[in-house]
Amino acid sequence: MPSANLDALAEIKAAHPPRTGWWFYPSEEKTNVQGFIGTGKIFIMGIRPSNDDWNEDHQNRRAFYDVLASEVAGNCHLTDFFKRRAPAGVGPERISLEMDFHEHLDVLAKEVELLQPSIILAMGCTDDLLRKHTNFGIRIKKIIHFGAVYWGKGKEFEASLRQALKEARAAGKQRTLEHQRPATRV
Repeated sequence: MPSANLDALAEIKAAHPPRTGWWFYPSEEKTNVQGFIGTGKIFIMGIRPSNDDWNEDHQNRRAFYDVLASEVAGNCHLTDFFKRRAPAGVGPERISLEMDFHEHLDVLAKEVELLQPSIILAMGCTDDLLRKHTNFGIRIKKIIHFGAVYWGKGKEFEASLRQALKEARAAGKQRTLEHQRPATRV
């Protein structure tokens, strides 16, 4: 992946610092998960960051990042539809299209333009937002959100993510093979 894309992702982060409430999935050395600066063709997207500190020992982070590490998928691009943390007490069921909706959409469009993903694995109800407000021409597959770990459904989340990664890779290999085949003469 060109370093220009990595630089552009770093510029997006720098333009939206944490003090403004914006949050991006962190990189993690111990698992080699790249987080927001992952430049792979698979996007994994949530709705918005929670208000948790999401330290390296957070159960949801461990479930998510450990599966990515075990699947050697640390370069997937991890992002959220909305990148600004929600006000306290506002969960995904109460998301409104806030005043800065178009700023979030513009940042997401820039991510897509830079990395040209083959698929977006949409956690939870993220697929509804993507289908309603975007037309990137990219396959969207709904998967269980890592928040399911909190409700005792960690195994279901892990199985959902593993299966989606397997399907995304198989589809990517098929497309690569189709592009490598010589044209048939008629």
